[in-house]
Amino acid sequence: MLLDVAFPKSLVTAPHLFRRSNEDVADEFLKISDIDDVKNGIVLFKPLKYAFDHFHISFVRDNTGDFCLKLFDPNIRNTRLTDMVIDSSRNKKVLDATHI
Repeated sequence: MLLDVAFPKSLVTAPHLFRRSNEDVADEFLKISDIDDVKNGIVLFKPLKYAFDHFHISFVRDNTGDFCLKLFDPNIRNTRLTDMVIDSSRNKKVLDATHI
């Protein structure tokens, strides 16, 4: 766990690192033959998945081999992730900084 915090399953998701449309790239970078291989998955807090899917962020390896978050959209630099967690059925924030 990156943050050492257990989030409720309603707030996390497990997307592919490489999409099905990029299966050939996944094979080249991850050395996997199946796009559904566990090496092509990551567990993310849902607001991070949204940002990842919309190319606002990505994850890159630094010179020590650790993964770091790379920000592509400077407009979200000062946005708190907890501000992005809204229950759309009730139009109410379901998580704030006191929960983390």
